[in-house]
Amino acid sequence: MPDCIALTALFDPLLVMPTSDGVPAPVTRIVGVGDTGSRLLGLLRDAALPRDVEQIVVNTPQAPVINRIRDADLVLLLVSTIEQDAQRAVKVIATMARLSGALVIGMLTPDVRDHADAGPLLAAYRDSFDSLIVLPAAPHESMIAKLLGAYVIAATEGLACGFQITAPVGADYLDVRATFAGTEKAHIGIGTAQGVDRPRHAVTVAIEDLGSTCMQQADGVLVLVAGSRSLRLREIGAVADCIQASVAPKCRTCLAVHYDARLGDVLRVTLIAARAAAGDTGV
Repeated sequence: MPDCIALTALFDPLLVMPTSDGVPAPVTRIVGVGDTGSRLLGLLRDAALPRDVEQIVVNTPQAPVINRIRDADLVLLLVSTIEQDAQRAVKVIATMARLSGALVIGMLTPDVRDHADAGPLLAAYRDSFDSLIVLPAAPHESMIAKLLGAYVIAATEGLACGFQITAPVGADYLDVRATFAGTEKAHIGIGTAQGVDRPRHAVTVAIEDLGSTCMQQADGVLVLVAGSRSLRLREIGAVADCIQASVAPKCRTCLAVHYDARLGDVLRVTLIAARAAAGDTGV
């Protein structure tokens, strides 16, 4: 380990997202490692998840941060792939968090020269994170907050009491670089449905929750489809068809599918939508 790591910041966002009735909210810690990670964490504090932040300048081996995450159910780590010292530090923190029993989500901002090849990222972090999310080089803080909220729900939904937090099958990797490059404030909508025609009903509820105008004006939309092993390919296709009929022709969409036995016969659709920044034409 190097003698000194770039600034590391940490905070605990209480009640990131509400959980189901009777289910306690997970203890969540968000750690920004390095200059970029700390900057993103500061944006979250100021604009998306206003909570007190403890700023820590750490020497080997990140003891102040590790002590703060020992009781966490879920740990989110923010780091840039171009900061080598920060990458080494984040692997230590992730390992300690997983040994403590936490679910660890890593959100990485890549070098702007990196393109679609995800092989090196997966190889570098496969043993560090339960879920790896690759962000655009300059993500909007609201997008990070909405992604975190969606993953908290995915990890805890359907638990009746207490909880043993776990990631659904298929939630281990997500790349939203192309979908949300150059976008501003993100919005989220969630819909669930059962029975006949549940894909269409779930999409309808999710769009109503998001706002139909927001959906129609979106330049990037992430669609997370979640169901148990009863989820069929034709239902995933039906969700995709409904989404395509609801967005503008030039909207960039990303579809991800999670399998979770806890959902039973419920199909859940989560939408995260964002518009392009003024003067940005997207990818």
